[in-house]
Amino acid sequence: MLQQGERATSNYASEFCQLARDVEWDRQALLDQFRRGLRGEVKNILVKFPEPKSLNEAISQVVRCNN
Repeated sequence: MLQQGERATSNYASEFCQLARDVEWDRQALLDQFRRGLRGEVKNILVKFPEPKSLNEAISQVVRCNN
């Protein structure tokens, strides 16, 4: 499973999107896997945001969290 690790959320999101093109997962599965790979402190900040409706919206939220 892809993990954010110490890299910026924008780098993690970019790599996740590249890999997501190769799988046939539905929207919810992509969102779940994307969130699962984030660092703990980013996940803690995300609870303040509304539930994203798309992967692009989730990526926008985490990039804002990281900034």
